Amino acid sequence: MITILVRNIKEGVDHTGLKAGIIGEIGVMVPMKDVEIRSLRAAAAQKKTGY
Repeated sequence: MITILVRNIKEGVDHTGLKAGIIGEIGVMVPMKDVEIRSLRAAAAQKKTGY
């Protein structure tokens, strides 16, 4: 999942050249739901790209 997100940020979504934008503040509840976990993974991918 993170590999796809990093590619979307650096190279573009589905080879379109359109790059993913800013991933902002992420809030979670305890216990975390699947959608929150996906949001955190997306934020981690953005951090990994340096964007």
